[in-house]
Amino acid sequence: MTPSYVLRPVTLKDLDQLKALTEQMTSALASLPNVKKLLKSRIELSVRSFKKNVTHPSREYYLFVLEDIVNRKIIGTSGLNARVGGQNFFFAYKIQKEAFCYLPLKISKYVDVLHFQKIKKGPSELCSLYLRNEFRKQGLGSLLSLGRYFFINAFQQRFATQIVADLKGVRDEKGNSPFWETIGKFFFSTSLATADTMKSFGHKAFIRALMPKHPIYTALLPKETQMVIGEVASDTKPALHILEKRGFKKSEWVDIFDAGPYLIAKRNEIKIIQNMKSVKVDGFIEPSNKTKGQEYLIANDLLDFRACIGTVISSNGKVQIDSDVAEVLKIKIGDVISFAK
Repeated sequence: MTPSYVLRPVTLKDLDQLKALTEQMTSALASLPNVKKLLKSRIELSVRSFKKNVTHPSREYYLFVLEDIVNRKIIGTSGLNARVGGQNFFFAYKIQKEAFCYLPLKISKYVDVLHFQKIKKGPSELCSLYLRNEFRKQGLGSLLSLGRYFFINAFQQRFATQIVADLKGVRDEKGNSPFWETIGKFFFSTSLATADTMKSFGHKAFIRALMPKHPIYTALLPKETQMVIGEVASDTKPALHILEKRGFKKSEWVDIFDAGPYLIAKRNEIKIIQNMKSVKVDGFIEPSNKTKGQEYLIANDLLDFRACIGTVISSNGKVQIDSDVAEVLKIKIGDVISFAK
């Protein structure tokens, strides 16, 4: 069967649909605010990044959309920041333990301390992930999320050797963060949502100017605040578990605004990348043999990137795919594809 969905780079023609998609988000993405002018700037940055001749990662941003091919409808997004930091730095709190000891009284205590970090050349970042609720089935979530790793693997010079994911910290039903209410709001005259959006769009001079620079001893914070440091919001727990299964681990960093954890992995240790095969297409599957193949995530290795779910037959070192898959991926016999379970 012809693939019904394709993951591809966003274009300016998607602006209205992207705007409609952000209006459906029950939990807003800082990188994709529901403001048409800002969304347009994100699309334009992504288009420039795909066209740019890149030898090492910098401030590129790649935004992908998942399209329902039959209905020509955008149903999800996922993105990549080539590098966090760079010209505007990457800011985070680093959790470190500090020892307090007095041997004559046999007192020994360790306290977690938050140190404000300014990182010049950080890792690459997963971002902008959203899929409409009614499509969270049929493996589409995997296509949307995992498809990005095919692009990373095909164009390694565009990304850092480490990949990070900033997960949303604990918030209540109104979107309030205990960490922000204890610290952030006393130094910024904006809401948490506004500060998040400004940070996501690279406007970071305000963080450098306003964020407290001295270490914060967590023992001095309210218990409610201490308990959320490095923890995720309830609706983000599935994402945490999925990333951990893919090879990501919690780092020493937490978000400066809501104290959500940064998960990190070396690029070559991410399981989907380890399991990927990149090969030339030897031919198309004959109609009578289609039942002999298995379903995989398949992607072309082009800057005009495409990924979908489709059938692959791999035998005796030769690979065949469905002709309809080739059409969706915009490839022909002899071209290179990557595929993985």
